Amino acid sequence: MLAYYLNQTVDAVQTAKKKFVDSTVFDAALAGHMNKFVETQTEYTKAALSNFESFGMAMAGYTWGKTQETAKNTTEWVKKFTPKA
Repeated sequence: MLAYYLNQTVDAVQTAKKKFVDSTVFDAALAGHMNKFVETQTEYTKAALSNFESFGMAMAGYTWGKTQETAKNTTEWVKKFTPKA
C-alpha cells in the first residue's frame, strides 16, 4: 500500500517536470534529452524507494522477532521468582 502512494507521488512530481520542460524548452532535441533524464530519474527513484521499503519491512520483522524473544525470556525469568500458590 505504501509503495502505491510513493509511486503516485513520484509520478506526479516527474510529470510536472516533464510538463515544465515541454513548456519552457523550445529545442525539440534538448527537450527530448531532458525528458529522457526525467524518465531515468523516475526509474531510479522508484527503485530506491522500493529498496528502502524492503529494508524497512525487514527491520520491522527483525525487531518484532527480537521483541517477542525478549518478552518470552522476561516471562520465564519472572516465573522463577513468582511464589507458587
